[in-house]
Amino acid sequence: MKNLFNNFPKTSKKEWEELITTDLKGASYEKKLVWKTIEGLDFNPYYRAEDLKKLDFLNNQAGEFPYNRGNTTQANNWLVVQDIVVERAKEANIKAIELISKGVDIINFIINIDRNKTERAISKLLKGIDLKNTQINFTAEKEVETLAYMLGDVLSKKMEGVKGSISFDPIGKFAFSGKLKNTALFFPLNFSKHAHSYEMFKINSTRFANAGASAVQQLAIAISIATEYLDFATNNGFTVDDISKNISFEYGIGSSYFMEIAKFRAARYLWSKIIESYKPKNLLVAKTKIHAVTSRYNKTLYDSQVNMLRTTTEAMSAIIGGVDSLKVEPYDAVFAKPNEFSERIARNQQIILKEEAYLDKVADIGAGSYYVENLTSSLIEAAWNLFLEIEEKGGFIEATKKGFIHKIINETTQKRDLLIATGQQTILGTNQYPNQEEKNNTKSKTSKSHTQSNDFELLKTYRGAEDFENLRQITEKSNKQPKVFLLTYGNQVMRKARADFSENFFAIAGFKIINNIGFNTIEKGIDESININADIVVLCSSDDSYLEMAKAIKKSNLDKIIVVAGYPQNIDELKELGIDNFVHAKSNILNELKKYQELLQK
Repeated sequence: MKNLFNNFPKTSKKEWEELITTDLKGASYEKKLVWKTIEGLDFNPYYRAEDLKKLDFLNNQAGEFPYNRGNTTQANNWLVVQDIVVERAKEANIKAIELISKGVDIINFIINIDRNKTERAISKLLKGIDLKNTQINFTAEKEVETLAYMLGDVLSKKMEGVKGSISFDPIGKFAFSGKLKNTALFFPLNFSKHAHSYEMFKINSTRFANAGASAVQQLAIAISIATEYLDFATNNGFTVDDISKNISFEYGIGSSYFMEIAKFRAARYLWSKIIESYKPKNLLVAKTKIHAVTSRYNKTLYDSQVNMLRTTTEAMSAIIGGVDSLKVEPYDAVFAKPNEFSERIARNQQIILKEEAYLDKVADIGAGSYYVENLTSSLIEAAWNLFLEIEEKGGFIEATKKGFIHKIINETTQKRDLLIATGQQTILGTNQYPNQEEKNNTKSKTSKSHTQSNDFELLKTYRGAEDFENLRQITEKSNKQPKVFLLTYGNQVMRKARADFSENFFAIAGFKIINNIGFNTIEKGIDESININADIVVLCSSDDSYLEMAKAIKKSNLDKIIVVAGYPQNIDELKELGIDNFVHAKSNILNELKKYQELLQK
């Protein structure tokens, strides 16, 4: 066994490339095998050990500067976060104690309480909670600045030493609200003198992820916003050692598994280098505190249980990436108030990853992976270059005012939208493989439309599935469900393949699909479509049968919307016979289905 590998000759990269070129038979290596990401990065189909030699951050250990391998050397024991919406302080306190007993490490109170009642409410919320072992986060649904002021007064007087954070990020929010009060920034600076263990600036990159930003954009924007806070603080008498303790980052977790692992590793590297440039007395303050949240961008109303699978893989990528804390949102969070069941599932997803998958036992699980290390390096370089571009425009605030932040994110969302509309990016149960029996008239909580501030266009969060969901809900709310009849004829293999494709295609819009095993004659298929009163008739056969079918359709004067499944070479002849509708693998699914909905309304 010791000499097993000696039986296999070493193969150089050049030899691999020559073999690949031969197998491609003249096709372009770049076009066929190089993966081009939404971030604009190119990745090879394979990597070798020699590809790691060019990377300059592999020699440090976990827990060592620049912390790309994680903040600790021992393990990867992230903290489990769960939300509690505070309607009544006493009830919220009871729920918090229960969640802590079930494995939650951080309670995030989502709170909107009258200023005069805050001090009393905070006392009720925290009654009986072991604050040495449980962190308390506070989030306001609306006026977070007001909440920060109120909490600061209470915490600095009565609760010094409490660990946690306030979701306070007025600069990041500026791109979405168009409002920024510089006076709001002074409060956290003053408060930080009294509450060194509390994170007052939480850079919320999750909102940019939910607006469709790429991983590169999320990283660059986050460190740009954080740099503005650093500059503001150091220009007002604080040292980088003081203020960095009160800065943390919240990142949304996307669906690209390895990209997300690399994103969190790159985030720590980038921030540590930023802190280093401010020349801190203690380089340990360059550690990055990262809170991760499963994003809403790829979550769906339809087939919503699939959201559990999405959040599980997202949680895994964040954990392997080495985040400090993690919140898995309930699978129904995008369309309903989470209930006890959905909250329990969300909580247990993390607990299983700890107690059964043991992902908390090893620091930097992804270390040494040729692909992940190269991906990390590429993200670092691309995000740094974008950060410098933002800085050249005057920093995040000025870049936002000039429309640059909206422009780059909008360019990315247009690419994402096209991939989803054409089915190149699958959203299971929504733009591919829908459950035809499912009905869901629930409105989503996000909106894709952008709004204009006084000076620039604002960003808005939305979900990639929204357009398809709206399309399907138009059908469900109509008085009649359109019938799509699949007229299958001729070659058995081709008619079945195209019928299956068409069934999936039209079911996406919520149309009723009537499939068939095949007709012996075209005329029998036409008669059946009339008998069932079909609205759309889809011809499903081989290319060489379509002309015959089209002639029979014209002869019968069939008054239906006629569609051909495929894109045959004799398309011009078919158009001369009055057939203008074709669906195939390269169709823009969204636009085509919108067209058929409009045709049905005429």
